[in-house]
Amino acid sequence: SKYSLPTPVVSALSGGAGKLKFREFCLVALPTSGLHDQVVYLTSVHREIGKFLSLKQGASGLATLASGAYCPTLDKPEQAMDILQEAVKNGRLTLGESLAVLVDVGAERIFDKEKCKYEVSNGQWKTTEDLISLYVDLASGYPGVLGYVDPLSPRDVEGWVRLQERLGDKCLLVADRSHEDLLPLLSVHKQPQEGEGESLLDGRTSPTLECLSCVTLSVETTLSDFVSRHTSLKGHCQYTMLRTPLSLAHSTSLADLVNNFVCM
Repeated sequence: SKYSLPTPVVSALSGGAGKLKFREFCLVALPTSGLHDQVVYLTSVHREIGKFLSLKQGASGLATLASGAYCPTLDKPEQAMDILQEAVKNGRLTLGESLAVLVDVGAERIFDKEKCKYEVSNGQWKTTEDLISLYVDLASGYPGVLGYVDPLSPRDVEGWVRLQERLGDKCLLVADRSHEDLLPLLSVHKQPQEGEGESLLDGRTSPTLECLSCVTLSVETTLSDFVSRHTSLKGHCQYTMLRTPLSLAHSTSLADLVNNFVCM
């Protein structure tokens, strides 16, 4: 079996302080360097974000959530990407080479079942097609966009099909909670064959669709729960992302779970 260290991901910007209703913007350390350097890059850029926001907004720019994410006033996703791009540049790094951005939309929260539309920002509703176009434009305008978490509601299965067609070979599409309706779509994933290209996490574009499952840990999560969930998703997703809610931000449960899992 092939083993590798987890890829570090940190919460960089919260999307809830302004009109924008995206959940957060995360920085991902690409495996183009060792784990030590990856952590150094992330912490360095996190500090640069604080410096940039403090110059723009004063002391209030340094406010963070328990997750460590800064809380600037954002009205559209491009503003968040501009902040991250500037911070990465100030850290003498390049977005898309050493670090990338994972946009956590949390679309289930902003989806209106009756309207069949998404409230992307306060009072601004978008159809599925409009939202997909926004994602495509964002990925085209900012090469550092690695992928999207919960970009559409799990009930919007037809929308997921169209999203995969337009972005599946360019970005990672992360299905949080891996809703059962989406599993048939995730099963189209196949491992790249020799000569086909490598994973998007290696900084290269694969011609095959790559999807992740996001498993949220809680105080009730046991090792058996995690192994069972991870096993059930084999064949559907190449990667599993572990995340903890804010209430466990300072807990050791994630480290304990990983240590136990590695020792199995």
